[in-house]
Amino acid sequence: MMVCKVGIACQKSAQRGFTLIEVMIAIVIMAMIAVMTSQSFTAAITSSEATQEAIARLAAVDRVWVLLETDLRNAVPTIPQVQGQNAIPPLYVDPSEEYRLSILRGGYANPLRLPRTEMVRVGYRFEDNVLWRDTWNNIADNDERNARPQRILEEIDDILVKALPNSNSASVTGGPWQERWPASGVRSDTFPAAIEVTLILPDFGEIKRIYSILPGIKGG
Repeated sequence: MMVCKVGIACQKSAQRGFTLIEVMIAIVIMAMIAVMTSQSFTAAITSSEATQEAIARLAAVDRVWVLLETDLRNAVPTIPQVQGQNAIPPLYVDPSEEYRLSILRGGYANPLRLPRTEMVRVGYRFEDNVLWRDTWNNIADNDERNARPQRILEEIDDILVKALPNSNSASVTGGPWQERWPASGVRSDTFPAAIEVTLILPDFGEIKRIYSILPGIKGG
């Protein structure tokens, strides 16, 4: 369009648009921003999932420690008499057996006063990288087929259990820690001073806990 006035030269009024190169550059920049945003969002989701998995794993490990503490705190030094069978020690530790730790424990509440025992036997069994907690209502039984199994921790490399003798010369740091209990020369109804449990996990490595054994009420 030409605009002309008297005494003034006519000028073209022109409007300049985007070139094809500018449009392509803008599209590339927007694509890069979209890719970076998507990657950040994906990384945030992955990080959140990994965090939730780690929290769930730690909760599962903590649950094992709580179960062990509860069982050991309620341990009872009673040897049930079974006719025609060898007596089962109230607390048994053996690294060569499936049951790395066996405990005779009381403390089971019976608010309805049902005809049942308030003592049970529990055994911590390691099999196929899984830690099981088996329970027998018949305290004179330790047959795996008669137990109520409870799967308490998966993806475990091993569980190590040791016992500290109850003597004046024994100490947590100096030992001597025993890999088997009852130890040689110790009465089968004698409790150790402490139990050391080590979980060997592929993700967390070795985690160790030491539990003091409180004296229980000796039955007849």
